[in-house]
Amino acid sequence: MSDNRMFYRNSHLIKQNFIKVPHEELRIALLCTRYLSFGCFKNDLTDHRIQAYIMDGHYSFLDYAAVHWLDHLEACGGLFEACSTGDIDNLDLEGNPANLARYLEVFVDRHWKGGAKEPAVSGAVKRRFGAFAQSRASGRITQLASIKGSGLGKEGFLKLGPFINRMRDILEQAALAGNGESLSPFYGDQLFKCELPYCVHFHDGFTSAESRRQHLDGHLRPFKCPHAGCPTATIGCPSKRQLNAHLAKIHPNPKDDDVQFPPATAIPENITGDKPIQGFQPLNGSSPSLPQLSE
Repeated sequence: MSDNRMFYRNSHLIKQNFIKVPHEELRIALLCTRYLSFGCFKNDLTDHRIQAYIMDGHYSFLDYAAVHWLDHLEACGGLFEACSTGDIDNLDLEGNPANLARYLEVFVDRHWKGGAKEPAVSGAVKRRFGAFAQSRASGRITQLASIKGSGLGKEGFLKLGPFINRMRDILEQAALAGNGESLSPFYGDQLFKCELPYCVHFHDGFTSAESRRQHLDGHLRPFKCPHAGCPTATIGCPSKRQLNAHLAKIHPNPKDDDVQFPPATAIPENITGDKPIQGFQPLNGSSPSLPQLSE
């Protein structure tokens, strides 16, 4: 069946109320949080035990659940209000909002790491997750919703992020040791994945570590211009080739240091996505955008 026909049929079922989207969002949120609370995600597991879980396929749902549990949580928030008024139907015992609230607390308690500084939580975020205000995990949930990548990055508020990186290292080692055919039914063939949870390649990886490294250079832009004051000295280039092209075009004379550049305060300090850009204001009063560099 084509994607268009499948979309049409699903839309029809939704319009006719055969599929109740908030109820399904609730079930998926419950599935994700229960799954992420399993014993295979304990941080005190040995590498040997994690490898055994890997070979049995226990982490095949991890990429999706770790990134999207918060999306499904927000989407089913209306059911909590309906449950409090008794206006809820066709939910089995397992799919009850009260069960989700309980598993949320277990999940957050297990994986919470916190940070040196709590993120600012906007009123909009509080309203989006207002249905969970009575939950013990409410404050932490709104903090996670205020962090890019749902708290899974290097400086994220969840221990789950470092655990995923550790598990992936063990999985890659198992694949390189000749276990690729055994792993493929659970994890596919693109096992070398990006570490940034908001990147599409966090899910859809690469077939080799070298391809993944080249991709990560696009995020990290490690090749910096040696000319002080040049925007590319701060922002960098994703490859040596692009840096050389920049040097040839912008700095053709290595001895010419008289070129005037904008002050460093007008340049974003970080565009990799690990930290939000602070204090960057557009020069012309338009909407903020990154400077366009000549390569």
